[in-house]
Amino acid sequence: MNNVKQLGKLDSMLLRFSLGERHHRFTAEGVGDHTLHSTVSDLQKRYGIYFAREWVEVPTRFGGTTRVKKYWLEGEHLEKAQRIAAALKEKPTKA
Repeated sequence: MNNVKQLGKLDSMLLRFSLGERHHRFTAEGVGDHTLHSTVSDLQKRYGIYFAREWVEVPTRFGGTTRVKKYWLEGEHLEKAQRIAAALKEKPTKA
């Protein structure tokens, strides 16, 4: 039986970003995060990491486009997130 702690939403998203993933609100919904802007804000406050961001246009289901913010980690912030994620994956559950 695996004794590794099940990650919550914040730490699960931190793990994804630490792997180099980039997300905007619609891609984040596909992995279970329906409030990405709040998740990014919470991760920045909790871990002292800064997310790079840019506006991108994505297609809508109605044939148009909409602008959303895309977030990712780079440089020292990506490295810090990778160290945190490694520690989170190794943290055992309470017996």
